[in-house]
Amino acid sequence: MMRRTIPLATVVGLGRAVATGVAAGCANGSSATCQDACNAAHIAQCSGTKVQACSLMQSGCLQWVDMADCSLTGQTCDPATAACAGDCVDLCSTAGQSQCAGTTIQTCTAGAAGCLGWVAGHDCAGDGKVCDDTAGTAVCTGGGTCTAPPATPSGPAPADGATGVDPTTTTAVDWADASGATRYAAYLSTTCPPPAYPDAAFTTVATSRLTGLTLAAGSNYCWQVVAIDNAGCYTAGPVWDFQTATTCTDPVAGAPTVTSTDASYPIGTTSGSYSLTFSESVHDVATNLTWTPLTGTGTMTVTAVDATTYTIGFTGVANGDRYRLTVGTGVTDDCGHQLAAAVNRSITIAAPAPPGSTCADAVDLTSTTFPYQLTGTFDDDPAMGGSCDSSPTNAVWFKYTPSASGTYTITIENNTTTGAYSRLAMFAGTSCSPLGTELGCLTETGTDMVAEASLTGGTTYLILFHTDGNAYTMVDPSISIGKQTTGPGEFCGTAADVSGATFPYQLTGTFSQDPAAGGSCDTTPTNAVWFTYTPTVTGYYTVSATNHTSTAAFSRLAVFAGPSCSPLGTQRACVTVDGKTASTLVSLTPGTPYLILFHTDGDSYTMVNPSITITRETTGAGEFCTTAADVSSVTFPYQLTGTFNDDPAAGGSCDTTPTNAVWFAFTPATTRSYTIQAQNQTATNAYSRLAVFRTASCSPYGTQLACVTASSKTASTTQTLDQGVPYLILFHTDGASYTMVDPILTIN
Repeated sequence: MMRRTIPLATVVGLGRAVATGVAAGCANGSSATCQDACNAAHIAQCSGTKVQACSLMQSGCLQWVDMADCSLTGQTCDPATAACAGDCVDLCSTAGQSQCAGTTIQTCTAGAAGCLGWVAGHDCAGDGKVCDDTAGTAVCTGGGTCTAPPATPSGPAPADGATGVDPTTTTAVDWADASGATRYAAYLSTTCPPPAYPDAAFTTVATSRLTGLTLAAGSNYCWQVVAIDNAGCYTAGPVWDFQTATTCTDPVAGAPTVTSTDASYPIGTTSGSYSLTFSESVHDVATNLTWTPLTGTGTMTVTAVDATTYTIGFTGVANGDRYRLTVGTGVTDDCGHQLAAAVNRSITIAAPAPPGSTCADAVDLTSTTFPYQLTGTFDDDPAMGGSCDSSPTNAVWFKYTPSASGTYTITIENNTTTGAYSRLAMFAGTSCSPLGTELGCLTETGTDMVAEASLTGGTTYLILFHTDGNAYTMVDPSISIGKQTTGPGEFCGTAADVSGATFPYQLTGTFSQDPAAGGSCDTTPTNAVWFTYTPTVTGYYTVSATNHTSTAAFSRLAVFAGPSCSPLGTQRACVTVDGKTASTLVSLTPGTPYLILFHTDGDSYTMVNPSITITRETTGAGEFCTTAADVSSVTFPYQLTGTFNDDPAAGGSCDTTPTNAVWFAFTPATTRSYTIQAQNQTATNAYSRLAVFRTASCSPYGTQLACVTASSKTASTTQTLDQGVPYLILFHTDGASYTMVDPILTIN
């Protein structure tokens, strides 16, 4: 924003108004009659392209004065703000400065747009006074019309001419009340003599005392008091002075400190004592102690042992009581230095640990009514926890034996009144050391959690709920466990079986479950839907899922081998898509059930009426391991035509993440040394990898004979191959940014 400053002598106010041309008395209080063109000395208006300010002229009348011509900067005057659009005009120079406008005190103030302008404040005429800014600060005064001013201030303390005044204990000066005075203006400084009143160096006080002083040791001070009455009339007192003493010899420099710490007492304590200690000798301890029962009704007594140690006796306490001992700032050392700030110390009586405080004392929820709540604060820090947090803090333990197998929802909450991060882990069996097999471990950035677990009827499970650090507390935790009655696809345990379905297969409804685990491409799935599929034929399958939500959504699709939900089986694929449809190509084995997880990338997206299509792919020679091109009887060089983009799950030892792979199978007619060379005919650059395996097995591969890397499009190796033994040859690029086009294989 452009900013221009208007000289103070030019204008005395700025605001938004419309000129009224009202006739009025002179604004400076003159008895003559004059014509004011505007009615207040702190307003502005637009006049065409010009900004005008209502200003007090030497004649004593208010007139509109041109302040800025907006047209000179290609702008217009905005009537709403009375300023050039996009511009800022300062009508005074420093925020907080003051001046007189007639009998009114005006203050330089920043407006909403950041512009400085004069704002009218107190009108001295209302008190029968005049405004005086001759000293640089505008004040209301008697204006020289006083007939009975207040009495002259007297009775200074410290006395006039006093020496050896203690700077550590003298924090105020005072004087006798002056007859007729309703307030005072006081000056105290090492800069002497004082300036003539009125002056900004004087401090106005309502009583005959100036407090809040910090005096320097070994210094000469002068001070003066001015008595002021309701009419603004004042009488200045004489100038007094005193001298402070040199600094007291302090055995411990600076303010005293409390050196004792918080204390706790064992179960069964009904009375006892606490030793309150300080860094040096102190005074006024008993009168500056406060005993506050946070829980309990115990009381305290105070006994001085010596100048640095005090015994705080307490009686009437009970298990679980908590008290706060506050040491106030009125405690001082021998030199008068006060405690820098009030200090709190905690006095705690231990309470018996509530049920659930340890693994061995886990609360059995099998026959309870939910929700079930424990009462108390839990602070167990067990030696081990779940996989998501191996150092649990403030733990509470439960155990539960379901009567029937199924998927169960566990809802748990920490009822602490402060923030907390939470962890929930579940283990099969009741073993505490070591813990049993983990079913799952969930993290949350709040105080409540919802998890699901597949439980077996008659099996007992341990549930560990804890915080993420001792800075967080576990208070009055509550838990609910319920067996889910769900439709197909809502949970992993009720995945919709599409093995014999006609595709596309669609589920109806909105899916909002957030499972504890997902695939490697997104470990925090939201709004998940689950399918299961068991193929009848080995091959590559395209799995495609669509979210039919009417809003935007990002999608994630993962495939896992086996039916296990906790933990999930071996991941076969995990893909991310910035849209509502995700698909992946995956190799499947007949008779093996596969779990398919389809979900969104955040709870702000919804999963509505999801559909799935699974298609077995018909592939050409060399496109996949299972369709490797057999070159046992071909004439070399042998070339395949097309672009190959298979990214198999495993490769050779020289590159375990192959991309754009092409596959060959070769069974030699004789045993001898063979040179195997492969060339990528891509038109762009590419780095190559070539691996040879004994036997043509795809899952797993056979014994590796060679794995070579090349920083070009051609790779080769020489190996001894045995007659009649099948070999698998894998040729691929070093990254998805390279393409595999019309590869050529030569074996000689």
